[in-house]
Amino acid sequence: MVMLRRASSLIVCTAMLAASSPAAAQDDDWLQLAPATSWVLDYAEDSCALRRAFGDEGQQVLLELRQYSPGDSMQVIVTSDDIRRNDSGFRFRSSRGVTANFIPDTEPHNIGRPLGIDNGDWGEGFVASLGIFPARERALAARLASEQNVTLQISDERRAERENEITGFAVGDGFREDFVLLTGSMRPPMNAMRECLDELLLHWGIDAEAHRSLLRPARPLRMEVWSRELQERYPTDMLRAGEQAIVNVRLTVNEEGRASDCSVQNSLNEPTFDELACELLLEHSRFEPALDGNGDPITSYWVTRVIYTMG
Repeated sequence: MVMLRRASSLIVCTAMLAASSPAAAQDDDWLQLAPATSWVLDYAEDSCALRRAFGDEGQQVLLELRQYSPGDSMQVIVTSDDIRRNDSGFRFRSSRGVTANFIPDTEPHNIGRPLGIDNGDWGEGFVASLGIFPARERALAARLASEQNVTLQISDERRAERENEITGFAVGDGFREDFVLLTGSMRPPMNAMRECLDELLLHWGIDAEAHRSLLRPARPLRMEVWSRELQERYPTDMLRAGEQAIVNVRLTVNEEGRASDCSVQNSLNEPTFDELACELLLEHSRFEPALDGNGDPITSYWVTRVIYTMG
């Protein structure tokens, strides 16, 4: 994730590959929490989400995996009303911050200090960005794509292999106890997620079939210039009130590389944040248009997260 910092705001504009820790993904004394429910798939207006509860009564944890567009990256929410976060300030025991990874990976994905949330009946937890593939594999794919100036497609065989080998999801240093959620194979739930995402693209007026063989996705141009416009505009009223936000945004990018529509996905924010982020992105963002399998420009989309944080 390209992170552009300023005293009063943080803008996140692409997917992040966080550093991996050499520590073991799980120790023998970690809680092993079996499923308490089946997976539930949420067909939301602008996203798709998988939810499942784990653990017996008194040790229950809720896991949500949400995707705002097809791809590897997903928003992960982990909350519990039974297992408390480390403290009310959400300061973590380890200087490396919170770690999370899919088992059988032995190198936890370091997500630093994620945003703390209160999920009502399901208690407190955190929200973060994570990919289903190991961090090193994602980093290699990103480097090769950059060097060759192409979009690298993950083969169906590799995706099936990866999703079938997963047995759990480990969370370290985010709560008073470390635990592993025993998910079992992620192949069936992720297949259901992809079906939902295909329907989502059709709902947006996007050709899902053409997007499976893109030569190039929509790419931001001079992002450092127009993202600065967002950095410098923290809503004044929200700043005074001490309000923070994560704005998940989807832009429709036309064949000329202009953002023709802005949609805020699954908003949990004060509307002021959502409206300002869309207004500035529509005015200032510029793109190379997506190219279909024949090399012709095609209407596509681009998703990002604008994070407003104090300090």
